[in-house]
Amino acid sequence: MEYRRLGRSGLKVSIVGLGCNDFGGRWDLEHSREVITHALDAGVNLFDTSDVYPSPAGGGGDPPTPRAPPAGRPPATPRATPKQPK
Repeated sequence: MEYRRLGRSGLKVSIVGLGCNDFGGRWDLEHSREVITHALDAGVNLFDTSDVYPSPAGGGGDPPTPRAPPAGRPPATPRATPKQPK
């Protein structure tokens, strides 16, 4: 996987990110874990989450991305989390 610096933050992010809109909606938590595991194994470390994306518990607010990796795997960072205007 190739990585790029994210602005002046010093963070290095993968040139490929994973959008998480389907997690908790069309995809259940188990399938979300599988997708995230494959992404992590491929070197992806940028996940697009949002407080308006579905949650496994229903509704929005808590993106499943940090909970989705299998036990013993740290959550992937950084996360791009756009906010909806109010």
